[in-house]
Amino acid sequence: DNDNVANYPSNYEVANVIAVAASDRNDNLASFTNIGKQKVHLSAPGVDILSCRPGNSYQFLSGTSMATPHVSGVLGLVFAQYPGISYRHAMIRVLGGVDSKSEFNGTTSTGGRLNANNALSDEPKVAFVTRMENTDNTSNPYQIDAEAIDDGSLASVKLKYNVSGGALQELDMPGTGGDTFSAAIPAQSLNSPVAYFVEATDNEGNTSRSAIFSFEVREGGGGGICGSLLFSNGGSHNQGLFLLANILVLIGLIWLFGHRNFFTRLRSIF
Repeated sequence: DNDNVANYPSNYEVANVIAVAASDRNDNLASFTNIGKQKVHLSAPGVDILSCRPGNSYQFLSGTSMATPHVSGVLGLVFAQYPGISYRHAMIRVLGGVDSKSEFNGTTSTGGRLNANNALSDEPKVAFVTRMENTDNTSNPYQIDAEAIDDGSLASVKLKYNVSGGALQELDMPGTGGDTFSAAIPAQSLNSPVAYFVEATDNEGNTSRSAIFSFEVREGGGGGICGSLLFSNGGSHNQGLFLLANILVLIGLIWLFGHRNFFTRLRSIF
């Protein structure tokens, strides 16, 4: 989990990094992948990828090193179709064009998997939406920032949310410079779950929105809640299995090094 254990270069706090998780052909996370709902942006195919190998042949490889080139390739397509755009604009196109999948909602910041066609489309895009963590703050509003772009011009960017599964409410998100927009959900009382997303509309009436995110106002804050309230875009990832597997590997290594003399004697016999 890159949110808890920094991995470089994907965890560098710079504006031109996209961190990629690996997924398979069924839109499930790969067993080996990195995750992080704050630090990992999207998933891309990274399991059984047909790849070149020395000797004029091919092999199937798996890894985030297989997933990342897919994202680089789509960025190349975006720059080819929209020459002269900024790198940040290109990143918004890629991250704002993902296919939302429940498997990735709690494990990546966009909650989605790479989609080249969407990244190249002329519909508005929303990305880099603030992901609120659970909080015990009942006094100050909860600021949500997002970045949005369009081929032409945007007619509106709105923050839409509900509290405790109630009626959907919306707030205008004024521009704060460049492609960034901001609004604040009013402070809520304790034990209030909040779900929200950002929606952008261009002058031709085309609309797109971010994934749906959620947090809870509760004693002590911290932790997370799965899924959403009014909306249906939840998901979870069994990180416990990863932790158990790592512990078993560690125990095995400790046993191996503790019994290295046994293996030395075994080799001498054979």
